[in-house]
Amino acid sequence: MPDATKQSPPRYLTQDNKRLFRVYVQYRLALSLLLITLFLSGLGDNFLGASKPAIFITSGYIYLFICVTSMACYCLKILLPQDNHVLLLLVFDFIILATMIHSSNSAIGGLGYLLLIPMAIGSTFLRGKSSVGLAAFASILIMSPNLIDIFEGHERTQAVFTAGIAGILLFVTAISFRLLAKKIQSNEATIRQQTEFTEHVQGINQRVIETIEAGILVIDSEFNVLFINRAAQELLSRNQKFTQVSDIPQIHRLLSEWTNTQLLPDELMLNLGVNYNIKISFTDLSSNNIHSLMLYIEDKIDLTKEAQQLKLASLGRLTSSIAHEIRNPLGSISHASQLLDESENITQADQELLSMIQINTQRIDQTIRNILQFSRRKEAHTEIINLYSWLQKFIQQYKPHTQPNIQLTSQKQSTTVLVDPNHLQQIMTNLVENGFRHSQKEESDNIVTLRLGFTPKNQLPYIDVIDEGNGIEEDQVDTIFEPFYTTKPTGAGLGLYLCKELCQANQADIIYMRKTDQHKSCFRLILSKTNTTSDLTTSTLNKDEK
Repeated sequence: MPDATKQSPPRYLTQDNKRLFRVYVQYRLALSLLLITLFLSGLGDNFLGASKPAIFITSGYIYLFICVTSMACYCLKILLPQDNHVLLLLVFDFIILATMIHSSNSAIGGLGYLLLIPMAIGSTFLRGKSSVGLAAFASILIMSPNLIDIFEGHERTQAVFTAGIAGILLFVTAISFRLLAKKIQSNEATIRQQTEFTEHVQGINQRVIETIEAGILVIDSEFNVLFINRAAQELLSRNQKFTQVSDIPQIHRLLSEWTNTQLLPDELMLNLGVNYNIKISFTDLSSNNIHSLMLYIEDKIDLTKEAQQLKLASLGRLTSSIAHEIRNPLGSISHASQLLDESENITQADQELLSMIQINTQRIDQTIRNILQFSRRKEAHTEIINLYSWLQKFIQQYKPHTQPNIQLTSQKQSTTVLVDPNHLQQIMTNLVENGFRHSQKEESDNIVTLRLGFTPKNQLPYIDVIDEGNGIEEDQVDTIFEPFYTTKPTGAGLGLYLCKELCQANQADIIYMRKTDQHKSCFRLILSKTNTTSDLTTSTLNKDEK
């Protein structure tokens, strides 16, 4: 909304008035030079200064001096298009021109018309009744010499009539141009109000567009950025520099196809960094011969979070139902089986059945725990940790449970990362257990290798969890991080999905590398350094690894 305390500029400072005033100052100078030139050249001998040539040429020189002085003052910004300055110029003009008219015996039909121009200027600039007063002043100047001659006994009836007609023309000019000036001022006021209202609406639209979380980018057929809001600038510049469309090749390629075919591009899912994807929708804004396209940009993480909230709400209700409807009777079954197992009259066959009951109740209870853990995931509480030291401690804590063979290799030992240690513990435990399980399927050493390194492009720290298994089939790679997907007959299918969710909570990412240089199966966990934001795409990682 325009500032209520901000006053509009004075009327005399408007561009139109400035331009008209400059033209009039120049016109006066040109007129004075023209009258003197015509008189001195003899072209106006029978007209200019016909009755009193000395008075005419003297008035001409005075007028030229006044006009030159006015032009100098205007150039020095001493003379401004304001009421008192305009009135001063017009008074001088009327006096000088009236003197030259009387010295030429030409009140109307000749030099008399020259009075109409300053009269029109006065009616345009002066407010109120000033223009009518100026017309009366000019009329008196025209008629007074003739009236004086009549009072002295000279017969000047025709001259008085001519002067009267000139006075009437001056009044008509004053009133006409005053009404026209009022009409113009009214129109200007209306236009100014409409302009202010339009600017106000545009300001509201601008603020609305700037405050929405989605990005708005408008480009023309020449790939010029016509408009971009703050959200779009942040989304496109988060992991790279963005000043023009060609900075992002994927978008530039689609827009090139649009300019060639005029077909609206399909919705685009674009990966611009580790754990950073955006969704782009296109809307054609072309009209007549102007072709433009609007890109509606959304952060895929935000969309995923919204979907995740709905999913967690549903799973919350599901797990609550499971907890009440399954866990309590399951506890009773487990307790009864334990009591039966302690009985002395249980046969060997019944003992095996009881063992099956206990094993399966434990499996069901573990499934319930996994689902509860999945639905109760908390936000990350990140800390700065030394990754190499943390991995060493992780291996020492992991070994008492089993007798695994975990090998650790590292490019350097002083690597700090920003991560939630509890989340990292869950992720690494899940990946290492999966590695041992897949390695046991093969007739090879049951070894899991942890390799600490840095991405070639951005030097982001990563942990490779490498096992000796055959890896994951090509047609299953895209689904391994989906919830409830599993290849284990007894699995719940939430392990890798939980790893992916925990990575997102820590601004990290996890990808499956398919095969390493040694043809081994590998999961790569990419973390954020303590002083940077990652900007490496998954596709680039795969390419570098190959």
